[in-house]
Amino acid sequence: PNTKYSTQDQSTVAWIEEAYSYGYYKGYSRNSVPWGEGTLIFNNGDKYAGEFMAGKFNGFGVFIGIDGSGYWGNWVNGKKSGAGKFYDGHLYEGSFSNGLKHGLGTYTFYEGEVITGEVEGAFANGEIDGYATFTIPGVSEYKGFWKSGKQEGKGTKTYDNGFAYTGDWINDQMHGVGIMTIPYNKDFEDKPMSYEGDMVSDEPNGH
Repeated sequence: PNTKYSTQDQSTVAWIEEAYSYGYYKGYSRNSVPWGEGTLIFNNGDKYAGEFMAGKFNGFGVFIGIDGSGYWGNWVNGKKSGAGKFYDGHLYEGSFSNGLKHGLGTYTFYEGEVITGEVEGAFANGEIDGYATFTIPGVSEYKGFWKSGKQEGKGTKTYDNGFAYTGDWINDQMHGVGIMTIPYNKDFEDKPMSYEGDMVSDEPNGH
């Protein structure tokens, strides 16, 4: 059959169908080791179809887990690396490195078929890290910096009810110097009020 090889010599590969201790493989091989395009069905029912090198997922491939998870994209030495999509009830589309979300991407959260949140921006080592926007439909939006999955640095968060804060964040909390707008306060005849100054653990710390 016709196939495409970008990383190995076609003259040294052969088509095989073989059972290994971990699963059943059908595809191209070198010395009975998966090498080239093929399909591997693991003993537990997980399935990979795509490119192999030296027995590892390498190149483009699709992995479908029996738990309903799936990955479509590039692999290096058996790990997600490069551009891809990963679904496990939620969906991440973007860049991977060493098996983790790393680089620019979009992470969409679901409850069933309903989108409950979306992050678009920078990731590092599997966490939101750098500049990113986090939107919760009908609730709030945060635009700013993150560190290891936490809102940290300069950022702006606005709520659909009119509450807004622009300033410093530490560990997901308003902490540092910022401007806060409160849309409703019964002590001010239902008029919006604002505060500019120091914030400590989500609370104003001054006058």
